[in-house]
Amino acid sequence: MHVSNLRPAAPNSSAIESRLKQKIRIAAGVLAVSVFGALAIDLVPADPRPAGELVAAGIVMAIGLLLVPVVYAYRGTERAFRAEHIVSIGLFYWLLLDIIQGVEDVDLSQEVTQQAFLAIVLTAVGIWIGSAFGPRRLPSRIGRMLDNSVDNESLFRAGVLCFALGMLKFLIPTEFDIFEAVSFIGAPRWSAPWGRGQLGGLDAFWDHLQYFGYVVPTLAVAYGVRRGWYSIKTVMLLTCAVVMVLFLSQSGGRRIVGVTVGSAMLCWVFMQRRLNLRTIAVLLTGSAALLAAMQFILEHRNQGWFGEDSRPGYFKTLHVDDNFFRLGQIIELVPAEHPYVYLQQLFFIVIRPIPRYFWEGKPIDPGFNLPELIGITGVSLSTSMIGEWYLVWGMPTVLLGGLAMGLLCAAVNLVVVRSRKGGNAAVAAISLMVIFAALRSLQDLVLMSYAIMALLGVMALLRRAQRTRRRLSGSVKRGRRRRIHEALRPDFKGDRYPE
Repeated sequence: MHVSNLRPAAPNSSAIESRLKQKIRIAAGVLAVSVFGALAIDLVPADPRPAGELVAAGIVMAIGLLLVPVVYAYRGTERAFRAEHIVSIGLFYWLLLDIIQGVEDVDLSQEVTQQAFLAIVLTAVGIWIGSAFGPRRLPSRIGRMLDNSVDNESLFRAGVLCFALGMLKFLIPTEFDIFEAVSFIGAPRWSAPWGRGQLGGLDAFWDHLQYFGYVVPTLAVAYGVRRGWYSIKTVMLLTCAVVMVLFLSQSGGRRIVGVTVGSAMLCWVFMQRRLNLRTIAVLLTGSAALLAAMQFILEHRNQGWFGEDSRPGYFKTLHVDDNFFRLGQIIELVPAEHPYVYLQQLFFIVIRPIPRYFWEGKPIDPGFNLPELIGITGVSLSTSMIGEWYLVWGMPTVLLGGLAMGLLCAAVNLVVVRSRKGGNAAVAAISLMVIFAALRSLQDLVLMSYAIMALLGVMALLRRAQRTRRRLSGSVKRGRRRRIHEALRPDFKGDRYPE
């Protein structure tokens, strides 16, 4: 395998690849998705309902999504970690992995199933095209922040501070009783006192403190690579990371654990000198272990880690979210039985960060409730980002949603390049995992981005403290030189003293 240095030569997209090579890569991505997508649509059987009938179509669609990312990963180039490649892998994971395993019936007609595949094709094509027309530069303030790395001591302090703030989400409801809080690790997801309903009140404020905890494993890995894995401070940060992941996993949210641990693994890869077979092997092994842990969380989140499986045999395969099936249900229901929601969907996403404490009448959905329409109560069903864009105005907005995601990928690419050049691999890793999770839901794009803002805020605070320490240190040294000079020349009356 050809290996290549992971460090970029310049802080913009042109440093990674020439414009011609970029166009060739994007054209290859569009062509692969279009050709294999058309084949997948043609392979949909007349009756796709029985389990296993969509395996062939799902595999062909997966080849179209993964062909270009895998080729660049095999070549060992930096383009392997571009955002549009990560998003293509995300489309495969969130939408195709369930049907490829072929373990459940998909109660959809042939026409609806074909439209679901078409929606995936339109989204992927939009992502590839949008990534070619994204921004070429970051705002100067953000660029300067990403260019300047914090020192090791500040990185350690950032990890400790984020851990302390993240743990407040679990300690405040237990009145800072550490033993009580620990006793809920591994308990059923709704039994812990920090669990809250859909309509949060004042408790929503400390609930948001958990986003600081999302970055602790990544900061621990970044510090460990810099200072060594046997350093006392590294062991402390890794312990904090394990504790934080255990508490986050109690809620049963697999994507939270996936983003948190996945960011740490990506950070480790980014900080390696070269992308070689060993690095890829460690990444794949870690990913497999993470998927197994997420599966365990899914199996035991309702009855606890030590309880019996409530649905024996249901989790024999890797279960994701039935997003393909739910996307098909939306296509089947809208607009035949329910009108498009138009701008209500986007409005709902925009107002998501506003606390309900300040707005009691804040909408609880975008004007569409899938569980209610299909007669299921007491659950929430994810439909993927594609399903949410379809609700706006059908297939045209699915394509527009893909273009918007492509533009976001282009911006994330700039963040990744600047972050890695400036020694801030943690920011690069978390940014990529956030857009990976965003494919599950547009709401997740908003919520997971809080982790990036939390990390940037803490790092900005510590950089300012770092500059203040340096100025004070410089002032002390100048004052010491002044006193020495006065002692040697007491008759000196000037205003300047030699440095």
